[in-house]
Amino acid sequence: AWPAQDWWQGFGDTELSGLIAAAQDGNRDIAIAAARVEQARAQAGVQRSALFPQLGLGADGSDGGCRGQSCGSFPNNGTMGLTVSASYVVDLWGQNRNALRAASEQWKSARFSRQAVALTVTADVARQYLSILSLRRRMAIARENITAIEAILTVINIRVKAGAASHLDLAREEAQIESVNAQLAAFQTQEKQGLHALAVLLGRPPQDFDIMPQNLDGVSAPAVAAGLPSDLLLRRPDIAQAEADLAAAHANLDAARAAFLPQVTLTGSGGF
Repeated sequence: AWPAQDWWQGFGDTELSGLIAAAQDGNRDIAIAAARVEQARAQAGVQRSALFPQLGLGADGSDGGCRGQSCGSFPNNGTMGLTVSASYVVDLWGQNRNALRAASEQWKSARFSRQAVALTVTADVARQYLSILSLRRRMAIARENITAIEAILTVINIRVKAGAASHLDLAREEAQIESVNAQLAAFQTQEKQGLHALAVLLGRPPQDFDIMPQNLDGVSAPAVAAGLPSDLLLRRPDIAQAEADLAAAHANLDAARAAFLPQVTLTGSGGF
């Protein structure tokens, strides 16, 4: 199947692979989605229990009201009892079965939701990582431009003092270096924001978080295979989640219709 479950390995970057593994372990959104899967599984178990008889057990006892030393002159009239009861709702119209089917579809939807969250998180980690490396490369180019412009500015200053160049040329170079400095400051701000976003995706505090690579030299472009847009219907978990939600809604509708019909309950009890 394409793409593979570990599609990020195609970039050939061990740093990226380590970050995605850390995100899968520490991301809070993935943990929430996993907890919702367990919640949906428990709800399905609750609905399944409605298909079975409900049992009850009761016990009681009494000493007949006898108190103190006078109890010795009266016969023992204490009592004790044990009662077992059972009830069973005959699911003639399928209300309980439809409720179970709805809960099972919600459980399936929760599993697909967890897959969708995991896919989104891994894609966001890769996107933020590559964006940070791209920004660092652009920052390096900006610093090289600043160095080159400063060298040119030095030459123009000498020419202005010698009368071989006008102050307009000097002002142009100064404006250009200010423009590049402004771009560099913007790149630095974007890099810091990207690092903070990446730290949140990993479930770590943003303070002092950093990554080692400084450019995209260690990243290789993976081969992208040809595919049809219709293949997304089979690969995307969010589409499968929507289908499961629709099936659960249909089951809930059937259960609501069955609730309007008479219910038959069988009960029995016994004891001594």
